[in-house]
Amino acid sequence: MKFHVTSFLSLSILCFFYAEIYAFAAADEAKIHAVTTFECIGIYYPSQNHGECEVRYRESGADNWQTALSRWRDARNQEYRGSNIGLKPDTNYEIRLRSEEKQIEFQTRTKTDRVPIGKVTYLPDGVLNEPITIRESGAPDAYLLITPAEGAKTTIDVINAADCTAITDADYVILRGIELKNAARHGISIERGRHDIVVEDYCVTFWDRIGGPLSFGNEGGSNSSIFAQGGAGNLTIQRNLLEHPRGRPSNDWDTGHPNEP
Repeated sequence: MKFHVTSFLSLSILCFFYAEIYAFAAADEAKIHAVTTFECIGIYYPSQNHGECEVRYRESGADNWQTALSRWRDARNQEYRGSNIGLKPDTNYEIRLRSEEKQIEFQTRTKTDRVPIGKVTYLPDGVLNEPITIRESGAPDAYLLITPAEGAKTTIDVINAADCTAITDADYVILRGIELKNAARHGISIERGRHDIVVEDYCVTFWDRIGGPLSFGNEGGSNSSIFAQGGAGNLTIQRNLLEHPRGRPSNDWDTGHPNEP
């Protein structure tokens, strides 16, 4: 009888131990934040642990786990951080994290690199001296593509008479294969809060204020070949040539940085 009581107590303690571990794991899993791209999964894992955080992963349904680099712990934010790279687009992955006694598993999916196109707007061949403004949005399953006609080359040269050569004030848009020149500030401006925009195969040259900070004063350092306003997100910038900013390509040491000491 004593044996049975001991076994029962041992079993109860063991069940309680695993239940406690499961509760901790479930709570920690709820705090995990995964950011996915086409071939990468960035993991943010808030934890009070200080030991090594081992990472294993596999495609959902696969038999074998693969080992990734252990996560780096950011003591300021009390979290482990790091990325799994070299993954497949549009694929579901199982992730297993182990830190000290805790083991957590969760699933996430990489982004697809196939963007569905619904409508195509062709730009004319030749040089345009007025900026283009895109206000028509596509849809998640039907992006709007803005591109030169087949065999054509479209160059937008505003000759420093406009702040931007292209303004995107729409969502679910693809901008492809255009040359932009001589914007007074930004080559492309993606407006505040806009999302799901692809900019690819562009050539952006000779943007920025002429003369750099000495001519305009040390009051702004955000002139960009591709500028995204606050709240814009889920942007894909790929296969672009961004070169020859006018004036000074960066802030000099004498005038300092406009946003820092």
